[in-house]
Amino acid sequence: MRRAKVKREGNRQLSYQIKKDSGWLIREEQKIYDARGEGVLARKRKRFRLIDVFAGAGGMTLGFSKMFGHAFDSVWANDFNADCVSTYRRNFGDHCVSGDIVDILN
Repeated sequence: MRRAKVKREGNRQLSYQIKKDSGWLIREEQKIYDARGEGVLARKRKRFRLIDVFAGAGGMTLGFSKMFGHAFDSVWANDFNADCVSTYRRNFGDHCVSGDIVDILN
């Protein structure tokens, strides 16, 4: 990948410089993207499970997946808002329990 740096004064071009990036990071990201598309990462990586407490619509599960680059399996979730629980269930499955966490744990 090349990056051009141009100095201008008015309509005149004073200098032109091309810098070549190492490209290492881009190539590594491409490898990860390709491997994910082929399902290689799903086979090689450990699957992590999590519990979504105060789950809302599932933002923590999605955030973890995006941050670490692979899907997390939510095995249990809870929220006291019925609309959030309904949305969570549509997106992730029926393992979200509606109600106050204190009452559920007692």
